[in-house]
Amino acid sequence: MAHRLLGLGLPNVFLLDGFRVRGRGEATAYFYDDPDGLYVAIARAVCLAPSPLTAAELRFLRKRLRLTQEELGALVEKKGQTVAKWEKGELPVPRAEGVFVRMRWLAERSSVLELGQFARRAAFQGECAEPTDYRFSRASGSWLALTAEAPAATKRAPRRARTADASARRSETRAKPAQPG
Repeated sequence: MAHRLLGLGLPNVFLLDGFRVRGRGEATAYFYDDPDGLYVAIARAVCLAPSPLTAAELRFLRKRLRLTQEELGALVEKKGQTVAKWEKGELPVPRAEGVFVRMRWLAERSSVLELGQFARRAAFQGECAEPTDYRFSRASGSWLALTAEAPAATKRAPRRARTADASARRSETRAKPAQPG
């Protein structure tokens, strides 16, 4: 059974393994293997998720970047109070600022390839509206995100696939002989 990870402010993070439980009832304590590695895996999954950045995700990434609300506000040319409103959910996180925060974290912690993949997706594919559930396992020895996707029904096909489908439909239309009327 998956364990919901509490205490990070993200309500949608679940661990399949990599933790130990001690005690019972109110005296229950959870111990996590490699918590620093887990935080990095969670931040990477949040950055690469196809859904818009939520208030909780923005707060989580800002803290991982070690930025205050004022500092993040200055980077995106907004006031710290505006960042606070995004993080409280009083205002939606604008897409551009969400992409900026994700790219900033990826630039500091990920490979150039991963950063490029994110930038390409952000520029051409857009985002799906469904929030993401994040599931992690440590069975392989390091934390691995098992899912960081919205439900399949909301995902858009890659641009090449959409273009190929449209080309196929056009050629089918041209190839049909005229029906006597």
